[in-house]
Amino acid sequence: PRTCWQTYYPKEQGYWDGDAVVWGQGGGLSAFVALREASVDTEQEEYYRSLEDDMFKGIQHFWVTDHGRTAYSVYPDSGNDRFYDDNDWLAIDFCDLYALTKNKKYLEKAQALYNYIYSGWDDVLGGGIYWCEQQKHSKNTCSNAPGTVYALKLYAATGDERYLAQGKALYAWTKKHLLDPEDGLGELHLADLLAGHINDSCFRHLVSLLSYLLRAEAFWGLTRAEAFCGLTLAAAAAPFSFTLITLLR
Repeated sequence: PRTCWQTYYPKEQGYWDGDAVVWGQGGGLSAFVALREASVDTEQEEYYRSLEDDMFKGIQHFWVTDHGRTAYSVYPDSGNDRFYDDNDWLAIDFCDLYALTKNKKYLEKAQALYNYIYSGWDDVLGGGIYWCEQQKHSKNTCSNAPGTVYALKLYAATGDERYLAQGKALYAWTKKHLLDPEDGLGELHLADLLAGHINDSCFRHLVSLLSYLLRAEAFWGLTRAEAFCGLTLAAAAAPFSFTLITLLR
């Protein structure tokens, strides 16, 4: 059976052959993980368990090696853009599937993504992860907030302190650079540290998403990180601005 979904139904002719882009396929995987978790101890559990392999195989069409690194690409072929936020969300899904099933293949995939995602971190603006691998013009909340959650989920799954340290560092950077200090909801005006450019772009409809993420259950039960987790949960009351930091070169 076809495991790589089509973007349109019925299939349309055009530039691509109908395969969904990675955020469509990945969104489907995220929805499946939520349903799989909700089905535990219900009469539907076996049905959703039976779909796991197909869902996992579907997203692997996008697992592409380019520029010496392997990660999930926009299209299921080499030579296309890759976005760090897409890989964040998939890594979180794999962490959740591992927590649910204890199947090592999900943890292995989540760990395999770690080096790729954090290769998007550099010292420009003091740290943070870029949005796009091929177009390093901005560092966005959509790539940094889930990157924090992902690192902490890896820590919860493995107990490896390096994941906790990276999650703490990314959380601190996101709070410093992407939190609106005025009301937590307004636009955040950030000076471009390279060119002095002011950028006030903001995606307000995503604010509640980050607030949810920073309240995620992944932060509970990490007894060796109670102080950090308490700070994280308290700060979640003030949502972050999904503002781009534009890097004019």
